Amino acid sequence: MQWNDYRLVLAVARARKLPEAAEALGLTVSTMFRRIERIEELMERPVFHRERGIYTPNEVGDELCRAAEQMEQAVFAAERKVLGSSSLVSGTLIVTSSEVLGAFFLSRHLTDLASYHPGLDVQLHSGNEVLSLAHREADVALRSTRPMDSSLFGRKLSDIHWAVYGDAKSSARLSASSDFRHERFVGFSSSPFADHMSAIQRTVFPDGIVSLSSNSLVLTASSAQRGAGLAVLPMVLGEQWPGLFRLSEPIEQIAGELWIVCHQDMQNNPRVRLAFDALISGIERDRSLFVGDSV
Repeated sequence: MQWNDYRLVLAVARARKLPEAAEALGLTVSTMFRRIERIEELMERPVFHRERGIYTPNEVGDELCRAAEQMEQAVFAAERKVLGSSSLVSGTLIVTSSEVLGAFFLSRHLTDLASYHPGLDVQLHSGNEVLSLAHREADVALRSTRPMDSSLFGRKLSDIHWAVYGDAKSSARLSASSDFRHERFVGFSSSPFADHMSAIQRTVFPDGIVSLSSNSLVLTASSAQRGAGLAVLPMVLGEQWPGLFRLSEPIEQIAGELWIVCHQDMQNNPRVRLAFDALISGIERDRSLFVGDSV
């Protein structure tokens, strides 16, 4: 068997269905089916249990998958080492972050990189999913926690402070000394993060009334700006959202951290160094957006 055969078995095992595995590999379903038949002929036994279109590896398939995963990791490691030692500022640079950090920090400091380096393709990815640095789904990541994986290299950029924000009417009525009792708040819902934030909000503002809930910080900011209630937001978002006004000092119970992270093998790669340098420089200019000064 060749690497592509192992790769195919692993793709089918992960997807469980031929159409999804075929799409991941850029093949047709008929080609996938023929190649599985050929692999099973080589092994002289079935590799998958098949039931209603679902492909589940049997004992033989499990052994092939374990071998394929080891090969895959070796390929990724080799690619990272080659790329990490490259002296050329060209190719693709993928930087990933949350939705808020992507829109209100990354875009402020990375969008000009490509204009200074014509051979560089900069791709900014934002969302709640965590892209793998080991599998080269991303080259650089902004994360809110210190990297614990020994294969990762990270540098703390800043603390992240949170505060209470409201619209113009709330700003005219309230002040930094307000205790916000019986004020309406936009709450959080539908995620582990939301549960954590809701618990903190209930602790800090026990008499607050949740009038509306959202699973997105961007939606929360938008709702607060439209008068739906006060919002507890990271300052990098609240300080930049048009029509929102800060109504409190930073809330100590919610303070977090901002880290820039890459794989150890990639920390000397010129593209990665460009991203690190740009964001380290950017945080010096944007520090007040993350930690504030005074209301």
